[in-house]
Amino acid sequence: MEKIFVCGAGGHAKVIVDIIRTLNLYEIEAVIETKSGKPFLGIDLIEEDIFLNNFDKANVFIAIGENYSRQKVYEKYARKGFLFPNLIHPTAVVSKSANLGIGNAVMANAVINPGASIGNHCVINTGSIIEHDCQIDDFVSCAPASVTCGECTLGEGVYLGANASIIHSKIVGEWSVIGSQSAVVKDVDAYTLVQGVPAKEVRSLTVGEKVL
Repeated sequence: MEKIFVCGAGGHAKVIVDIIRTLNLYEIEAVIETKSGKPFLGIDLIEEDIFLNNFDKANVFIAIGENYSRQKVYEKYARKGFLFPNLIHPTAVVSKSANLGIGNAVMANAVINPGASIGNHCVINTGSIIEHDCQIDDFVSCAPASVTCGECTLGEGVYLGANASIIHSKIVGEWSVIGSQSAVVKDVDAYTLVQGVPAKEVRSLTVGEKVL
């Protein structure tokens, strides 16, 4: 069985560890953290500096829920030549004609329908639906029970909140945030926080701003 390292030790990482154990395709070698500490879910920790200095071309999954932080870690790790497999929960439904990049997490009961394209290091969370022919860019997170209707485009780093929905063929610009339970009925500009039914602009966002 191949070995894999999990980067991160927060709530999102708990779900990733559970998926890995459920799939039984990888043995978790260690959890990567910035500092050493107690084992995480029974898994030994390894300090990030030690890992980066001593391992090369290992399987790594970046289990960090916040999009910008996940991107920054990837940029640091990508220079080392690590491999970033997709992790797809066995209860998820992924169409054979859907296309997935690398390092994506597809959680339990998520659905990715025909013709959809998922970029790299995205989180398609529990019960989330990506409908036909959607284009999802890198480092996107679709929170639990969110719905992205057919032919929508989500730009890099978009966060779609829990139970939020986007109607057919709408475009959400990069690094925008759709608040929980919102309904997007028109295009959303890049770096914009929207909320409500229908979703309305709340304010602009800055690069790397954390709103969760």
